[in-house]
Amino acid sequence: FRKLPKITLSADPVCEGQEATIKAVSDSIMQTIQWGTNTIHNLSAQADKTKDFFSQVINQSTTFTVFGTDVMGCKSQEEIIVVDPITAPDLSITGVTNACAGSNVDLIAATSSGHDIKWYDYEGDVIGNLLTSQDGLLSLNSVTVGTHKFIAIVDNGSCDTRKTHTL
Repeated sequence: FRKLPKITLSADPVCEGQEATIKAVSDSIMQTIQWGTNTIHNLSAQADKTKDFFSQVINQSTTFTVFGTDVMGCKSQEEIIVVDPITAPDLSITGVTNACAGSNVDLIAATSSGHDIKWYDYEGDVIGNLLTSQDGLLSLNSVTVGTHKFIAIVDNGSCDTRKTHTL
C-alpha cells in the first residue's frame, strides 16, 4: 500500500483588491493538481515547479481547495485554506478645487481608522515631499498661480489608502 500524498496550501495575507498567490506543497511528486474556490472552479494546472500555485485578486473571504494525483495514481485528500483580505483604511478629502492666487487654502483629509494621515506633493504619478500637516489638515498659505496636486495617504501597517486632490 502507498500512503496518500499530503498537500499543504499556503497564502500570504493580502489587502482587499490585491492579488494573492496560493501555493501547494506536496510530500510526493504530483502528476496533476486541480484547483477550486468558492467562486472559481476547476482551475487546472500540471503540477511542476511552476504550476503548483495560482494567483487571484481577493475582494472577499475566499476558500481554496486543491486535489492532487501523484505519479502512481494515488489521489490526495482535499485541503482547504481560507484567505481573508485585510481591509484598507477609509480616507476622504474635502477642500476647494479653485482658489485665487495669494489666498490661503485648507485641505482636510479624514479617516475613521485612527491612523495618521500624511500629505505629499504629487506630480504626475510621483509622490514628492512630505508636507507639514496636523490631524489631516493641510494649510496652504499664499497659493501661487498654476495647478497644484497633492496626495493624502493613510496606512494601517498592512494596507494603505491614497487619495489625490488637485487645486
